[in-house]
Amino acid sequence: MPEIAQKESPAEGKPFLLDPYREWTQGEGISVHLDFGHDLITLETGPWERYGARGYFAFTHGAGDFMSDYVIEVPAGRKTTPIRHLYEAFFYVLGLSAACDNGARS
Repeated sequence: MPEIAQKESPAEGKPFLLDPYREWTQGEGISVHLDFGHDLITLETGPWERYGARGYFAFTHGAGDFMSDYVIEVPAGRKTTPIRHLYEAFFYVLGLSAACDNGARS
């Protein structure tokens, strides 16, 4: 992913057009893919220490901060490292070779 340009405001001489989330993703140590559309099954994953699994980020041109996707590859019989987060998340299973338990209890 191209580096995020930090520009200075001519009026105040302070940086603007910053994207702290994209800067954070670059520090996660996994691939960041940027395109108009993605084939999520074929993109290359890399080791992601935060989750204890392999993964990548997939950003879509023109989506702004509305759509931020990441993919985690979890081998059969394994699980990710538990994390706490403060955001809304949707989960889609892209391929399944074993039973899936999301930990939800009724």
